[in-house]
Amino acid sequence: MSRRSLVIASLILLVLVGGSVFAFIRFEGMSFLNALWLAVASITSVGFGDLVPHTKAGKIVDMVLMVAGLGLFTYVLGTLVVDLVEG
Repeated sequence: MSRRSLVIASLILLVLVGGSVFAFIRFEGMSFLNALWLAVASITSVGFGDLVPHTKAGKIVDMVLMVAGLGLFTYVLGTLVVDLVEG
């Protein structure tokens, strides 16, 4: 993975986590740690179910986070494969 691709993926991940934590705190009234826990569980597709969004806005944020997290994973995996094939 090129350095630039790694930096881009890391920035996107930070924006996803930071934005979702802010949204969960704002819309769900969660503490910082609970919002971070839900964001990480959603991105990694673990989904323990111990914390779930209860408002419509929280559910929308969670769905966007899941899709964006999957997109980020696909991007990183694709970049790794390209580097392996071309390298």
